[in-house]
Amino acid sequence: MSLLLFGRRSPYNHDLRALGERVGAPLEILRDMEALTPFHPETFYVDTPPEEADEVISAAEANGHVERARRVLRWARGRIFSASV
Repeated sequence: MSLLLFGRRSPYNHDLRALGERVGAPLEILRDMEALTPFHPETFYVDTPPEEADEVISAAEANGHVERARRVLRWARGRIFSASV
C-alpha cells in the first residue's frame, strides 16, 4: 500500500500497527494489526520453540487471530484494488 500511496515502500518493520498508521488504516484494523504483531514468526518463535507453540495459544485464540488477519487482508485488498482501477 505504501507503494501506491507514497510511490515507495515503507521501511521494513514487523510492527503492523505502525505500518497501518502510515497508510491510514481505520481504528478497528489498527487494533487487529496490533493484536497480530506478536505472532510474526521472527518475534513469536524467539521465546516459543515451535514444538511448544500449541501450548502457548489455544485453537480458539488462533482462530480469532486468523479472523483478524482476514479482516486486515480484506481491508488492504479493497484499498489496493480500488486504487488500481
